[in-house]
Amino acid sequence: MNEQEDFQIHRKDELEVTYTRYMARHADFKEGVSAFLEKREPQYTGQ
Repeated sequence: MNEQEDFQIHRKDELEVTYTRYMARHADFKEGVSAFLEKREPQYTGQ
């Protein structure tokens, strides 16, 4: 890989972590993960 590709991959990873941390603070994200792990339909509240 060249330096530009390395930078783009690194930047993508940084953004993914940032957005995941942001989403993880919301109740619907937690409900979605719980529902997936419990193999049930999620009950979203819009929070």
